[in-house]
Amino acid sequence: MDHREAEKQIVTVAEAAAKIDPCHLMDHLVKALREVWRPKERLSRYTDYFAEALSGVSFPWVKMFKDAPLSTLIDVPLSHIPQSVYRTALNWLEMPPVKLEDFSAFVLRAFDQILVDLEAQQGGGDDSKSQVGMFVALAIVLRSKPQALTTVLPILRENPKYQGHDKLPVTVWMMAQASPGDLCLGLYSWAHNLLPLVSVSSKKRCCIPQSMDLVLQFVEEILSRPKGSDHTCRWSS
Repeated sequence: MDHREAEKQIVTVAEAAAKIDPCHLMDHLVKALREVWRPKERLSRYTDYFAEALSGVSFPWVKMFKDAPLSTLIDVPLSHIPQSVYRTALNWLEMPPVKLEDFSAFVLRAFDQILVDLEAQQGGGDDSKSQVGMFVALAIVLRSKPQALTTVLPILRENPKYQGHDKLPVTVWMMAQASPGDLCLGLYSWAHNLLPLVSVSSKKRCCIPQSMDLVLQFVEEILSRPKGSDHTCRWSS
């Protein structure tokens, strides 16, 4: 197979997502409710569906997260997912009696898997085709259950495994998924997890311009949302 033939076989996220049948997705998810009762297993079935449906997609997310502005990254990859598929997943997430802590645990597991792929790519590996499914599943959970991220912010802030400038783009992306239209949640995330990075970097004189710019982009993004001011803050400082 020559280079031109290989290029023709590249599948985009939008092309693969367009083939997802919302009814088939719901059947799969409802079956998970019948067959397994542990929230962790149910959410694994949910993630597995997107991983399989989007397994043939080339998704060079590390380069994308490094080069693209936050205003573009916010809707990646959900902008390529049909509304009917998105709504089906949202409706299912409201069905099982899953507690907030179970969704929070899912967020950490998803982040862990993404970081494993990040380390592999930094070591010279190819972009992982399977990760787009994880990003889709995680983004939908964060948008429907934003408090799942709020409860793990202390872990992301204090655990060394989640720290580092190379992990910051993913952390900011997660915060952006959980805070659309919610000024208070966005500001809480920024003040507790991102703003301290600016202070620490300044004191250590190890400021990385790209990271500091990303921190500023995040607060600019949430402050630019007109609906954000309509929400009442639910968290204290």
